[in-house]
Amino acid sequence: MKKFLFFSLFPFFIFGCATPYKPNGMGGGYDDWKLGEGLYRVAFHGNGHSTKQQVNDYWHRRSSELCNGDYEVLEVHKTVNVMGISGELSSSLSVNQEAEIPIQIGKIQCL
Repeated sequence: MKKFLFFSLFPFFIFGCATPYKPNGMGGGYDDWKLGEGLYRVAFHGNGHSTKQQVNDYWHRRSSELCNGDYEVLEVHKTVNVMGISGELSSSLSVNQEAEIPIQIGKIQCL
């Protein structure tokens, strides 16, 4: 039974943990709000497997998409949320871990 559980969850651990580049939802992603003509607030939310650098790169990628590659960063804020993860998969297998969730939010002006 333990082998079955391990092998049935293995694909989730391998493929379900990467930081997605997509609109924000399960597992992180980007949000953007149009504030005015060519003016946007952009956010990228990582997940427990994201690095701060990866979140920064994805934030700039989304900014570049919104402004066709030409934008000025007016402000940027970087933060990390700490999320506790705990649970019991069986009587002999439990999880108790903290995950750091990097987030980057800022305002850009398209040029």
